[in-house]
Amino acid sequence: MKSMDSNDFFETVSKRPDLLPQYLDAAKEEGMAGPGNAVCVRTADFIEKHIPLSKRAPMVDLGCGDAALAAELALRGWAKVTSVDAARLAPRVVVQNLGSLPDDWTDRYEVAVLCRALWSLDYLKVLEEAHRVLRKEPEARLVVVEPFRRWWGRGQDGGELENQLLSALERAGFHLLLEESENFRMPVAAVADVGKSATKSLFQFLLASPVPGEDKAPESQSWG
Repeated sequence: MKSMDSNDFFETVSKRPDLLPQYLDAAKEEGMAGPGNAVCVRTADFIEKHIPLSKRAPMVDLGCGDAALAAELALRGWAKVTSVDAARLAPRVVVQNLGSLPDDWTDRYEVAVLCRALWSLDYLKVLEEAHRVLRKEPEARLVVVEPFRRWWGRGQDGGELENQLLSALERAGFHLLLEESENFRMPVAAVADVGKSATKSLFQFLLASPVPGEDKAPESQSWG
């Protein structure tokens, strides 16, 4: 499935609804899905720590899987979480293509979450859709939770290892809030072993705004 773009994936899942449950079962075995899983709890902790909004602010969880994050946030008092994925793996999940969300969702949400959801070939399109559905306000936020292993590679000039997710966020129109983001630099112990299982359980927690702010890193910044 990771060799597909969002449109192909949505069409495939529509024809083969058994595929995502299989993926979910595998993720549960790794402790990355199911109620109260570690990644979900850490993401909820990050949201509570860094989102400067009322718990009644409208939030959308894009690529929600079994909607474990919405359930965790509901326990903490967050009242308006819309869970979205290509298949309904839990009650009240809204079925949509992450690369082509409804037109009338433009500027609808104050918080958008992408937790382990940027694996498609056209991940930039998914980021651009997340930007579109967010309100263009200083308080609006995007939360991205992604494994290190997926995003670390050589720079365009073949130089030092860089976190390519950060540049992707900027290309999609987001403004990085690095003071509040966590684990976006490669741990020293993992630099020499970036492609192996040592980095599998390491996640970066990124916060971004859909409008310009004071915390944007210079374009020349290297995140290696």
